[in-house]
Amino acid sequence: MGIGKEQGAAPIFEGEILLCEDNEINQHFIMNQLTRLGLSVVIAGNGREGVDVVQGRINSGAKPFDLILMDIQMPVMDGLEAAVAITQLGVKTPIVALTSNVTPEDQAVYLKNCMPRALCKPFAVEELWECLGEYFTPVGKEEASRNNRQEEDEKQRVKLLSSFVRRNQTTDQDICKALDDGDVKLAHRLAHTLRGLAGLMAEKELMEAARVVEHTLAGGDAGALGAEALKTMEHELKAVLEKLKPYLEDPKPAVSVSDWDREAAQTLFNELEPLLMGDSAASQKYVDALRGIPETGALITQMEDYEFEAALAALTALRKKLEL
Repeated sequence: MGIGKEQGAAPIFEGEILLCEDNEINQHFIMNQLTRLGLSVVIAGNGREGVDVVQGRINSGAKPFDLILMDIQMPVMDGLEAAVAITQLGVKTPIVALTSNVTPEDQAVYLKNCMPRALCKPFAVEELWECLGEYFTPVGKEEASRNNRQEEDEKQRVKLLSSFVRRNQTTDQDICKALDDGDVKLAHRLAHTLRGLAGLMAEKELMEAARVVEHTLAGGDAGALGAEALKTMEHELKAVLEKLKPYLEDPKPAVSVSDWDREAAQTLFNELEPLLMGDSAASQKYVDALRGIPETGALITQMEDYEFEAALAALTALRKKLEL
């Protein structure tokens, strides 16, 4: 998805997108890309949630989404089922498949299931711009300088790597457990997600090892997967986690109690709280300011992972602890 890639001036759009994506790291990265282009984003963690969000808008008479980005492999309800269900509600919003499988045969399946367009993951930012340009008219170009853009890209790269290393400490074990439990579908989805994230980070060896496991499990036969394939994937994952271990540490020094402004913190919390209650990506703009307030590490991590409910609970507890 274009980490660290040099790019021209980005188009700016106006509109609202529903992002149906179960993986928190992908949620974070895609939402950041979209909000930087001026778009508002609502997240659904699986296809069922996506259908419910759309139904809720219909029931309330709210404006439909301008575009829906639909991951294909999700728990509870996959993207194919969700796209059909949303279309059957009478919604005219275009639905774009988010997938790493874009063969002509795959695209024929997406088209049959109400998704005439697919965006291949991992995607370069220019590919995202091109896709969005089919559904939105640009209202301008970004005004950020090259240095500012590179600084923001680096911040997002660090967030991505930090989130990956936190969330994938036991992924290989989780896949093995799913296989032991006879849940081949879950093991396949976990391997699929791992492959996509490895590709996003340009970790080619891990991506290939996860691809082998994913491809072998695609037919639903766990017996076809040899122990060597799992061992290779485990080895490559551990190598990447070891390399990324420094990203587990917060590079920012702790804030002493005497170094922060209580009144400013109160104002920040008052502005942040409704954003977390509304699952708003706009909450991300407060992350840097939060680093200047004591004991906000857990809150920041939850916000960066778009765990809004947990972040709201952490904010409430922090208010009480800091007497704000």
